Amino acid sequence: SVSDVFYARERARMMAHLYDNEELWERVCMVAFAEHYVLTTGGDDNDEDVEETGAIATPFETFRRRRELQPREKPIFGGVVMSDWEARDEDGIRKKLRDFKEKGID
Repeated sequence: SVSDVFYARERARMMAHLYDNEELWERVCMVAFAEHYVLTTGGDDNDEDVEETGAIATPFETFRRRRELQPREKPIFGGVVMSDWEARDEDGIRKKLRDFKEKGID
């Protein structure tokens, strides 16, 4: 719905602002994301679903961009809170971990 897209965009805007804030980078050493923020990719269509997924991807993309600028002596690690990990077998968990690693999760 339109309101769902609005709230997803607004939440993503606020999170992206947080991850673009110097205070964060001075005071933390790790940021953990819910799985869907890491594995969702943005799109450029006008479809509402694509707009929502693009909004969801924005905070993690902001984090990745800022982390690249972070001095080596002040690393910040990226983590993921995996959903339904208990329901996965060992191969399923390993695949998810590979997917996270490809996206830049430590």
